[in-house]
Amino acid sequence: MTNDLAPAITPPVAPPAGLGAVPVVVPVPATGPPAPAPLLPADLAGLLDEPTARPWWRRPATWIVGVVLLLVAGGLATWWWSSSATAVPSYSTQPATRGPLTLTVTANGTLQPTRSISIGSE
Repeated sequence: MTNDLAPAITPPVAPPAGLGAVPVVVPVPATGPPAPAPLLPADLAGLLDEPTARPWWRRPATWIVGVVLLLVAGGLATWWWSSSATAVPSYSTQPATRGPLTLTVTANGTLQPTRSISIGSE
């Protein structure tokens, strides 16, 4: 019975004497255990017993920052709407009195009338 899976090992063959002295090298497969596979980062973390990084949605700091930002935004929105709704205009009033009316006009340039009437005779 023959084993088809076993590697074939052939000895080196010497050339005939009349063709020249050219050596023929036949590679022989190496025997022994196979080379180990390279370690991936996940395998290395497993060997070192390091915890794997959690996704961002499973980190408590992300949720805490999000809740704080929502609370601040809600507080600012409430303050904005409540302050604008209760803002009352303030009026400065005085009682009416009789007295001289003084009007001072300061201007540069030529004065133009606002209404002009042409008076003529025929």
